[in-house]
Amino acid sequence: MADFSVEFARFEEFVELRNSRTTTLPDIYRTGGTAAAANEAIAEEEEIPTIDFSLLMSDNPDQRAKIIKDIGEACNQWGCFIVVNHDMPERLGTRMLEAVAGFFNLPAEEKTEYMSGELFGGVRFGTSNNLSAKDVRYWREFLRVIVQPTFNSPAKPVNFREISGEYVRRMRGIYTELLRALWESLGVSWSSVEEMLRMESAATIVLVNNFYPECPQPEAALGQPPHTDNSLVSIVMQSRNISSLQVMHRGKWVPVKFIPNSLFFLAGDILEVFMQIVSNGIYKSLLHRVKVSSERSKISVVSFIGTSLESVVAPLPQLVDGADRPAAFRAVTYKEYIELQKTQMLLGKSCLDHLRL
Repeated sequence: MADFSVEFARFEEFVELRNSRTTTLPDIYRTGGTAAAANEAIAEEEEIPTIDFSLLMSDNPDQRAKIIKDIGEACNQWGCFIVVNHDMPERLGTRMLEAVAGFFNLPAEEKTEYMSGELFGGVRFGTSNNLSAKDVRYWREFLRVIVQPTFNSPAKPVNFREISGEYVRRMRGIYTELLRALWESLGVSWSSVEEMLRMESAATIVLVNNFYPECPQPEAALGQPPHTDNSLVSIVMQSRNISSLQVMHRGKWVPVKFIPNSLFFLAGDILEVFMQIVSNGIYKSLLHRVKVSSERSKISVVSFIGTSLESVVAPLPQLVDGADRPAAFRAVTYKEYIELQKTQMLLGKSCLDHLRL
């Protein structure tokens, strides 16, 4: 269990710093201004693959086969893709972002009611990142809400429960079709995987809602450090035309350009573990980070899709074959993996490396 008093003190420190109108960040927040970071290459010209979701749902078998192939290639080469023409109504997405903004605009004392040391608490508010990062701070507030298998919601704003419930219902249909296509791209039946992982009845869905306020020294800070997600897959909805989310591709950081009413799909650690054999190691979890801006705040809603907490995270047993195709990771439950990540310094793929054999 995390130390609640430490987390509360960090939030008070963050609020005080934002209200001080300082133009110089304390060293503990200067996570993006290192000498190494100054030499990092940014590939503005790179284009992340775009997937037309409507073609995936097409009755035309040739169109569907083509888009499944495109999804496989995007995951192979990038570990991510942008989704357009999906089934999430634009108005619902806007209302979800407005509800999240409404929560972050609540008085501090109302938000901190949801500050808890319970890692698996239904609704959890905090700032920065996990408490294991003792010597660094990140320019971020978050609201973490478990919405499946048990649905949770903050009491305020009053419309949050209704809007997030409909948002999750729509998201469930989108991620199911994308996962089906991802497995089909490798010639694996999604129905058998879905049953084994209990995705229909007991999948874990967590909405991680992020608020990145205006930052006085954006070149020196980060909203989130380079990391991979502990999910099977994550699907991101972003607000405003700010390329704050960046992904690592061939040794360079590529900004995720804002496309109105689009979603951003990325592979998580659990997908890499499950698919390490069948994909011959080519489907990797995506290293990404979040930059901040001095001119605009930013909100994102990230749907973390995982298996049931009790599911064993290991290469699929039917795909492991002794010495010829050995498992590359030791087995743990999904719950144990989340706990492991939250007690480790979140940096790169350091947590996934703990499972490698």
